Amino acid sequence: METLENYLKNNPHESNGEIGKKYGKSREVVRRVRNKLGIPSSTTYKVASSDLEQPQGNESIGIDGNGYVSSDRIVEIDDEGQLRNPEMLLKMHNLDPELFEIVKVNNSKWQSPIKASDDCRLLYASKLAAKPRTTISKTMIADLIATLPIGQLPKPRKLVKPKSDGYMLEINIADLHFGKLGWDKEVGEDYDIKIAEQRMWSMIDDAKRVIDENPIEKILFVFTNDFFHFDNSAQTTTAGTPQDSDSRWQKVFNEGVRLLVDVINELSQHAPVHIPYTASNHDEHFGYTGIRFLEAWFRNDANVTIDSSPSPRKYIRYGNCLIGFSHGSEETKKNLPLLVATEAKKDWSDCDFVELHLAHFHSEQVEEINGLKIRYVPSATGPDCWHNKKGFIGAIKTCQSFLWDKESGLRSIYYLNPLN
Repeated sequence: METLENYLKNNPHESNGEIGKKYGKSREVVRRVRNKLGIPSSTTYKVASSDLEQPQGNESIGIDGNGYVSSDRIVEIDDEGQLRNPEMLLKMHNLDPELFEIVKVNNSKWQSPIKASDDCRLLYASKLAAKPRTTISKTMIADLIATLPIGQLPKPRKLVKPKSDGYMLEINIADLHFGKLGWDKEVGEDYDIKIAEQRMWSMIDDAKRVIDENPIEKILFVFTNDFFHFDNSAQTTTAGTPQDSDSRWQKVFNEGVRLLVDVINELSQHAPVHIPYTASNHDEHFGYTGIRFLEAWFRNDANVTIDSSPSPRKYIRYGNCLIGFSHGSEETKKNLPLLVATEAKKDWSDCDFVELHLAHFHSEQVEEINGLKIRYVPSATGPDCWHNKKGFIGAIKTCQSFLWDKESGLRSIYYLNPLN
């Protein structure tokens, strides 16, 4: 039998474990002899996939509490450069690069009996952690546009003659969370996109009764506070928190903008409609994409104006009234008067009635600080599993509309109570 040194020289590709079995040596002894002879470890050699003995190793995949996916598997590559390509690594772990991004990855060369060949690959044990992407790729946008319910574009419309000496009606449909899934057996009631649409129309019908009973010269339609429940194809919030979702992201977005087009069309038959956009923590990207879609859809309609500017807070001046809007998830309450005084200082000094309308908490809360009335408006959404586990249940399902007079301020608050 030839010496261990000669065998290593003639069979440099063979693993230390296999050589050790033949010569009755430990793997460590073979490694030391290999190093002394300057023969690289067998794991640095390229191997042919056709000549490989299938490596024995456990493959695993899991999801942690943050929604991160962990994957542990053996991968075959053509060259080590592929291990520095995030897109290739994700594909090796059967993860879509458009849906996930790498948080952490560790690749180590795999010890395995192999045969040398010109047509060769490298074996690596690869451990990867990935999180759902919170941004939308160009491909996703193209796919979405291709499936939008555009149909025939609307014809240009002339301005509906506003009623003189009338009121402004603010219809505030906050936190609808279109696309949320609630299961009766788990959370006490069902909630999905069909129920959300039914509740929207039920509340709009309530608002129309207010319109019929009062001379309305302007409608302020506020709906962008978490209108959508999630923000991307991975069905997470903007920050990446997984959500209980009713349907595929394309369907949720398409059905959501269709509903908004129909509602705005209905309201604009009665008076000019203005829509201020405010970003929210659940749907910052979907919400902005949706408002831009609506802006394009109604671009030739003189009865609909939309403020899609990215400012997180918007202000509406109506005679002696100043009403501000924000989602309310970022600002601290004690800083709100200073924010309004800084951002709308001239209007505040000119107006006797100043309010800031916020959402986010799904319940009605009112407080006055330094002459600023702060209202957290309620929501008609249903609970999901997370809210039920935390005990955030029992809020009255309603939204509000506010009747504003140019001179005497807020005249009435109407509660829009969905029937379902």
